[in-house]
Amino acid sequence: MAKKANEASVSGEHGGEMGAPTPSLKLSKTNYRVWSMFMEVYLDSHDLWQAIVGENVSKKKDRLALPAIISAVPEDLLVMLDAKKTARENWEILRQQNLGVDRVIQSRIQGLRRELEMLTMAKTDSVVDFAMKFTHVVSELRSLGEVLEEKDVVRRFLRATPSKFDIITLSLEQYGDLDKVSLDEVIGSLTVHELRLKERESREEEQALYAKAMSKTKITAEESQSRGGGRH
Repeated sequence: MAKKANEASVSGEHGGEMGAPTPSLKLSKTNYRVWSMFMEVYLDSHDLWQAIVGENVSKKKDRLALPAIISAVPEDLLVMLDAKKTARENWEILRQQNLGVDRVIQSRIQGLRRELEMLTMAKTDSVVDFAMKFTHVVSELRSLGEVLEEKDVVRRFLRATPSKFDIITLSLEQYGDLDKVSLDEVIGSLTVHELRLKERESREEEQALYAKAMSKTKITAEESQSRGGGRH
């Protein structure tokens, strides 16, 4: 009895007699390329990849590979598959269905990569305005399955800013750790610096206007004295 219970436990754990554990990565509408690579390694590690690419595959191996594939497909995509067909035939169905979608996604990713590389903060842009443009592209890339590490995103953002922010970039490079700082923290630092620059520019403008007004007043006074002296 104990032996039978143990066999049942093993069977339940692996989803079938001598079957492979359920794959940890599920197919989605945007990750076919990554999913297919994962499944190839996964099936091969359980000696089942030959059911997809091999000839004269045994029925037993096919019946083990097919549940593994099906278990890695979400319910809304299962309608594409046919349990009566072989693992190889179902694999081909998924490949054909996702090939066109994958090409569109990869094309979009390439376009967004170029857009990200070309993004530059204009002199008329505020930090917040540019950050919205930048993070929108980054978010869209990530939603399509593109892996973007935060440290790389931070460095790309800093490269896109004008020279007036160089002091912040140098400070982060010398005293901070660009591998640990988040994009939100960088945007916050640049926004504070931008506000300080605007306050300084405002003060300088006020001082310039005051100096100009004082100069004009002085000239007017001198001209008045000159005219008064002429009458005497």
